[in-house]
Amino acid sequence: MRFSKDWARGAAIVAGLNLAIPQAMVFAAEAPVTKPATKSVKDIKLTSAGELTGKVVTAEGKAVDGAAVTISQNGKAVTKAVSKASGEFKVAGLKTGVYQVSAGRTAQFVRVWPQDVAPPSAVAQTTIVQGPVVRGQDEWDYLETDEIIIGVTAATALGIGIGALVIANDNDDNNGSASP
Repeated sequence: MRFSKDWARGAAIVAGLNLAIPQAMVFAAEAPVTKPATKSVKDIKLTSAGELTGKVVTAEGKAVDGAAVTISQNGKAVTKAVSKASGEFKVAGLKTGVYQVSAGRTAQFVRVWPQDVAPPSAVAQTTIVQGPVVRGQDEWDYLETDEIIIGVTAATALGIGIGALVIANDNDDNNGSASP
């Protein structure tokens, strides 16, 4: 009988502690892991006239008119351009090499090549996307999976604790000892 009382009280304590832990502490353990920014370089082939062409668009894919485009190399601005109503821009006079193409707060590293020596993976123009790009939205996920798991765990622990206390009280009543 002593064992069942200790077990029941222990289960009740665990259930109470489980309910006492703030959810913020549980969620804090699941902080998103951010990868360090990598410097990926996109291969771009120049036009036959030796121009770098590109397009500035919003996150929704709409052309940005009048965007200030800066071409830099080794942290120094080499040249600038302004996008047209179609979002397109052209820059002439670039030598083969790696450049940073930026429009607003968005930047992209490109390696420019003359057409005759460009690798097969090189594309004809670069595209700068201004604003945040959000991928993988799920508009139907109102309740996070983690919240469901925590709720089910808390309810289970509470049920076990209550059940253990009921069993302990039943065992006390069936002891055969009467109060004086």
